[in-house]
Amino acid sequence: MDRQIARLEDWIDKYSESGKPMELDKFLTYRTFDVLSEVMFSKAFGFLDNGTDIGDTIACSGLLNILLLITSVTATPMGYLGELSQGALRERCDNPSDHPDVINLWFESHRKHPDRVSFRDIQGAGVTVIGAGSDTISCATQSFIYHLLRHPEKLKKAKAEIRHYQKTEGACYGRVISFADAQRLTYVNSCIKEGIRVFAPVQWQLARQAAKGGVTIYGRFFPEGTLMSVNPHVMHRSIEIWGEDADEFRPERWLEEENASREKYWIPWSAGFASCPGQNVAKMEILKLVATLLRDCDISQVNEGQEWSYTATFGLLPYNWPVYVKRLESDVA
Repeated sequence: MDRQIARLEDWIDKYSESGKPMELDKFLTYRTFDVLSEVMFSKAFGFLDNGTDIGDTIACSGLLNILLLITSVTATPMGYLGELSQGALRERCDNPSDHPDVINLWFESHRKHPDRVSFRDIQGAGVTVIGAGSDTISCATQSFIYHLLRHPEKLKKAKAEIRHYQKTEGACYGRVISFADAQRLTYVNSCIKEGIRVFAPVQWQLARQAAKGGVTIYGRFFPEGTLMSVNPHVMHRSIEIWGEDADEFRPERWLEEENASREKYWIPWSAGFASCPGQNVAKMEILKLVATLLRDCDISQVNEGQEWSYTATFGLLPYNWPVYVKRLESDVA
């Protein structure tokens, strides 16, 4: 994780020196693909090494997200992402490893219970985790940066919080800010949650199935076997829950006393048994990255105030908000 954040900052250095606009949306997605491939296979795919969308993998990720809506996670991987993941799987099959990565755990389950966890299950789940996870983590990170750029006073406040911890407690140093230090940044964490609230990365939660005899919810009956889900965007923008300013980006709401009663309505990772199994990795990844970028960089839109564009499938995929980046001089030792 730290390696890929450092690689991203290497690219930021290049764009800072050249003064050219940077498509930060793409580079944030490159980074998440490489981080998740390391988590899965202990080997980065190399998007950040190349600084390009290898094999149009990211350009085609929207198709993968659509497939998630209409097929199972055990669908056979396809395209360049499928080639990368299957290549990594074949290598692991030929050369068993004790690396503490996800694939190793899955292979252990496959060896113990081949009737429950097939090789095809591992193939499909691997590419799904990387494809869907990369887009959603990138979207959450982009929303944090994009909305702070549109609210300069809140951006200033978030940066000031990091400087405060540096000066008063000697925290938030190192090439990449540690997760332990980043967790202490109350306002930065509030900005992350608010960015996800107003622009939820996933628009379709893992479905529940109506139990035997059916179920009645708010006066509407759903027959037994009905698959049901909730759109987080609807929940996150509800005036009844969040107040008249539900559509506004206001991180301070997470610091208010009444927030405790609202927390259960914040469902970007779904909730309960069907919640996202990778949410802890995602939370760590997002927090370490945005805290480090806030400390090390000044970011501004090429066209100030320009609204981004996005496509919506299983998740939201932002694009078209180029930025200028400037590397700040600081002692990060």
